Amino acid sequence: MDVTRKLGARYLWIDSLCIVQDDADDWDREAARMAQVYSQAYVTIAATSAPDGTHGLIRKARNEPLIPLHFQSSDSLNRGVSIGPSLSKFQRIDREPLNSRAWTLQERVLSPRTLHYAADQVHWECRQSIISESGSSPYGYGQGESAENSIVRGWLGKMARDIVPDIKPGNEEVSKSVRGDPNLAINNSNVSYENWYRMLQNYTERNITKDADRLPALSGIARAFSSKKPSPYLAGIWLDDITSGLLWYVNVPESARYPDTYRAPSWSWAAVEGSPVTFLSTHFFGRRPGEVDEIEYVDHNVDLDSADPFGRVKAGSLTLRGYVKAAMLKTVQEGQEIEGVRASMHVLFDEESAIGTANLDVAIADGPVHCLLATCTYPQDSSLHYTPNVILLLRSFGNAGQFQRVGMAGLFPQRIREPQKHFDPIPQPGDPSFTQTGKVKLDEQTAKGESLETWFDEIETSVISII
Repeated sequence: MDVTRKLGARYLWIDSLCIVQDDADDWDREAARMAQVYSQAYVTIAATSAPDGTHGLIRKARNEPLIPLHFQSSDSLNRGVSIGPSLSKFQRIDREPLNSRAWTLQERVLSPRTLHYAADQVHWECRQSIISESGSSPYGYGQGESAENSIVRGWLGKMARDIVPDIKPGNEEVSKSVRGDPNLAINNSNVSYENWYRMLQNYTERNITKDADRLPALSGIARAFSSKKPSPYLAGIWLDDITSGLLWYVNVPESARYPDTYRAPSWSWAAVEGSPVTFLSTHFFGRRPGEVDEIEYVDHNVDLDSADPFGRVKAGSLTLRGYVKAAMLKTVQEGQEIEGVRASMHVLFDEESAIGTANLDVAIADGPVHCLLATCTYPQDSSLHYTPNVILLLRSFGNAGQFQRVGMAGLFPQRIREPQKHFDPIPQPGDPSFTQTGKVKLDEQTAKGESLETWFDEIETSVISII
């Protein structure tokens, strides 16, 4: 409250006080208003270094002395600087406790201005600049970076600029689009689904106390994004970019799990907890040359758990038309050790050979799976390979046309007769070379093998439902 008064603000909104605790109806109503609350705030005050709500906003000040240093410059003028211990750069706030929480992502993205009370100094962040209390360059890019040039970088700044109009000096009427003003002209040209996917990758790295909150904690951003790029919202992905939205994989399948209570259909990234996810399209900054969608949208049904179309869901199904073919999932040892553990990979086989490597959503036993062809990249020149990406499905009991997603896979350009001899070391999350869900050494002998480009040619398309 003291900071609010000194800022000259009359009103203070605190979620734990303004939302009736343990009242599900009030919680649902207020969660649906988050886009409005944060995007229309004058400023958001963030206790960025506080581990939880029991800690104060202002941390103990550092008392290291500053040592004055005087010198004569080349223009014969007496000048001076002060030398002291370095303070953390602005980008370190991403590692502060507040920014490890899923709920706080939309607070930061939607807020036009944020005061970050970090461990050792205060940072100001808005759409025009970033200014640190110490005067240090926010990102350490060169000397003399001005506040005006310190625009938020990366997906965070792009997402913020995508979904909420810039705040002009003296103009506090922000984000009419969030309020649903039908007369507001909206420019959709710069709104990018790729920024949405990059944001989700950060979001799934964050902790959440209640599994059921994973979609509601994102609803404010989803609502604002939808106002700029209208598209049906399917439990975390967008219908207008459905193929890219389906091509995600978990970074650490060994720690991934399904939540104890239902949270999302299996085709949504929100169905899995315990591991960050990565969207395949972010490896290539969008679509690769020659990439073609191979699935056709037919229908969908998302059963909402509240009046909020961006909140919790009770059930869902996605009906698609595409090429579906059976394969066998097997675990293959690579003959190498990583941190003392013998490494292995999940490999797809047909009747003749290995045909691809799989990345599973959660651990499942070896056995039959179905491959839904999602995209193919057809080579533009002889130096490139045919690269199909498939979604891995298990058939649901009692319904021949109904499936559950269990992972995704990249098929090899050619058949691999002895796959354990051709694997590279397992790529780590974030490895830029990890362009598919597995890597294979295409030596001269392998490259002369039988192409898999016709693997789906012998079958007709079929209509399936993923739940």
